[in-house]
Amino acid sequence: MNYLTVSRRSESARPRLILIFAGWGMDGRPFAGLGRDGYDTAVVWDYADARPLPLDLIAHYREICVMAWSFGVPYAARFIAAHAATLPITRCVAVNGTLHPVDDHRGIPEVIFRGTLDNLDARNLTKFQRRMTGGGDTYARFAANNPQRTIDSLADELRRVAADGAAPDPCFDSVYISGADRIIPPACQRKAWEGHENITELGDDAPHMPDFAAIIELEFADKHRISRSFGEVAATYDEEAEVQREAAECLAGIWSAAVPHTACAIEFGTGTGLLSRLIANPLARYDIAPLFDDVRCSDAEVDIADMIAAESKTRPLAGVIAASTIQWFNSPRRFLARALRAMPSGAVLALSSFGPDTYRELKPFQRRRPTYLSAAELQKTAQDLVDQGLARKDFTVKEMEPRVIDFGSTRALTAHIRRSGVNATQTPDLVAARALLASGITTLTYTPVFIALTRV
Repeated sequence: MNYLTVSRRSESARPRLILIFAGWGMDGRPFAGLGRDGYDTAVVWDYADARPLPLDLIAHYREICVMAWSFGVPYAARFIAAHAATLPITRCVAVNGTLHPVDDHRGIPEVIFRGTLDNLDARNLTKFQRRMTGGGDTYARFAANNPQRTIDSLADELRRVAADGAAPDPCFDSVYISGADRIIPPACQRKAWEGHENITELGDDAPHMPDFAAIIELEFADKHRISRSFGEVAATYDEEAEVQREAAECLAGIWSAAVPHTACAIEFGTGTGLLSRLIANPLARYDIAPLFDDVRCSDAEVDIADMIAAESKTRPLAGVIAASTIQWFNSPRRFLARALRAMPSGAVLALSSFGPDTYRELKPFQRRRPTYLSAAELQKTAQDLVDQGLARKDFTVKEMEPRVIDFGSTRALTAHIRRSGVNATQTPDLVAARALLASGITTLTYTPVFIALTRV
């Protein structure tokens, strides 16, 4: 495999990485400049190259998000499965690819694949690239940054893809399928991902090579912006956070029933100490946003897991608790596993979050929503953790009745958004802000969910 950093947008001493596993025939050129603030972006390509991915080039990153495209999906899957326990991998996204690259029902049909390989030349490669991009201006932009690969190397790569076959399922967080994909039939992709809980259909005009920038913005959290947004509303949060307060009270009840009153525990999460005041335990706080002078700050779920591991080694840790926090993480599921691994036997992990219907009124105006997991998804995740030997069978998953708050006017609703940090995933552009004000929406829906797990 070849590896190339194509953009650097992180100014941190411990940056994050978006690691793109490209499709067949690529190099780094078509991805030049792609990325988002707070992350470096690198591309992996050429799966015929027997060299493994050089881990020393990525080991220093505090967090690694994976986006796999086309034939890059099975190679990303193998990478995630091999290194999830040793590298800080969080969110993993599959785009227009499957774990079965050459397959009549779940990938590229065998006859099409063999035809591509047997007839590969410069002319047919151009035809392939036009189908891949959808033609027109999209193809022209791609052609301006055409990969510098030889026909022989492309043929070798196809042979290797066929020989390597299907990959294990590392549980991608999200799957994207283009309705106008003329390379891997959309019906085959849907069959391959049947039962996956988070599939996005990109539309009937979206080609095999979609708008990667838009997917990156949707999938990978701008954690500096989240941190800054909550820091700015610290003075008004408690006044506005009515449902968050109710959720914290419910979580405190779950916690008190599971953890001895005098036990030492860790609380983490952006906030003003609302949950801390509900629990008398001496808590060591680890916050995402620097709201207090004496708070150790972290804006990555990997960092928090590392802190839990460090604290577990220095004192008898009874548990870890957080209210209304993990929805801001890139991958709450992977965080749960990572946190449990860091905790001692018998310790309790108790968290509250929100279900998918939360802020459903704002969906048309948001570019990126937090990672909301339903109670059913949390139930499945908890059972997976039990099956992995990380959690006891007596876990708790709970969902509160939906709460709909009517603010009386759209202007009052937008004021609440500003004062509570609801808009922390984005800075709305002027058009979206005007559209929201003109919408006449006066309500916001909240669906608090809870999970409590005990380490085996």
